[in-house]
Amino acid sequence: MKVRRIVQKTKTGTRITYVPVGKATIISRRSCGAVTDRELFRGKGTLLDQFGDDAIGRKELKEYVANAKQAGGKPHYTDLYVPGLADFPGDPRAFVPASEGRGHIRRQCEARDRECNGLVNVKRSFREPIAANG
Repeated sequence: MKVRRIVQKTKTGTRITYVPVGKATIISRRSCGAVTDRELFRGKGTLLDQFGDDAIGRKELKEYVANAKQAGGKPHYTDLYVPGLADFPGDPRAFVPASEGRGHIRRQCEARDRECNGLVNVKRSFREPIAANG
């Protein structure tokens, strides 16, 4: 059984406790480092918040949404725009729906064989590109 050493400073000195790994999080009151869609969307707000609620931000957002609609996308105001997923400004694949989050980013990176590091980790496969003429 794996155990974790927890060192706690108290008024009377230092207290060292050894606990099984599953219980370590409860006793130390620290997060186990779980990453969910909540962390991905935390503090991002709406698309308008992401682009800026001023004349320039609104104009840029309007252009991006128009480009996405022209390419067949339907961006929602709660989406997260991730420029690293875009092949062009307003690429519909770069608008991450709140309902899909990290799964959407993972699928986009895997589909284009792009490496991704951070809240979503995807390694490149380094596969040979498929020739256009077969």
